[in-house]
Amino acid sequence: MTFNARNITIVILAGGRGSRIGGIDKGLMLWQGKPLIEHILQVLPKTSPILINANRHLEQYQRYGYEVVADTL
Repeated sequence: MTFNARNITIVILAGGRGSRIGGIDKGLMLWQGKPLIEHILQVLPKTSPILINANRHLEQYQRYGYEVVADTL
């Protein structure tokens, strides 16, 4: 079977409480002047469906144009 990026859905786990880093939302934490989520999105194939899993700051994640899903628990 040949790998084809269109056959997978990418899920970015951007949420979490951030309890070990003072409650900071890891996906929105800046690195080299940009939120970490932007660095990740920059290198992902654009041919695959992408979901962002987050439980806080949903509106900020939605600005990237991908579906944002929250955990139910």
